[in-house]
Amino acid sequence: MSRKDREKQRRRAQRARQNGALSKGPVTPEGKRNSSLNSLRHGLAAKSVIIIDGESREALQEVIDGALQSHKPQNAWEAILLDNAISAAWRSRRAASFETAITNLQMQIDAPQIKKEFSLVDPITRQAFSTRNLDQSSVSPLQLARYEAELSRSTDRWITILQHVQSERRSQSEPTSAVPSPESPDLQKVTEPRA
Repeated sequence: MSRKDREKQRRRAQRARQNGALSKGPVTPEGKRNSSLNSLRHGLAAKSVIIIDGESREALQEVIDGALQSHKPQNAWEAILLDNAISAAWRSRRAASFETAITNLQMQIDAPQIKKEFSLVDPITRQAFSTRNLDQSSVSPLQLARYEAELSRSTDRWITILQHVQSERRSQSEPTSAVPSPESPDLQKVTEPRA
């Protein structure tokens, strides 16, 4: 990631924190934390990720639960970033499933032609024959593989941003001592006698 991109992310995160500070929501830290996570507990990802026939709500919930356990968002901004990562990951998984399904379908469609033209064909050759036919159609395995790769990169980007935001939050919440420790160079300068 370039320095310019990191700076953009830093400014974006700073603006998000400033906008979040204007909230008129819960007042206590515990209330704010609980409130910010309500949308995830009630299926934020499920609302933004469309489940299509053949996909398992339970599998999506496992992905959501695993992401929550791994990344533990502490505020609404972190929850949104995690939701975006979950959505991209789920769609990447879907693209891989589509690729498998259309290849299998095309292999079934091509089976009579392959049987007529060839005496003995192994499964890999059948797949290659069908993939060649699919590459000439509007939805090719190559196109789906590109979608899958882009969604995978998108997932990685969202997770990287989330980790950066969480790291910044942790570093800002670490207590800093107003009183220097005895080993502090500043304290040693003050206490050293002058000659």
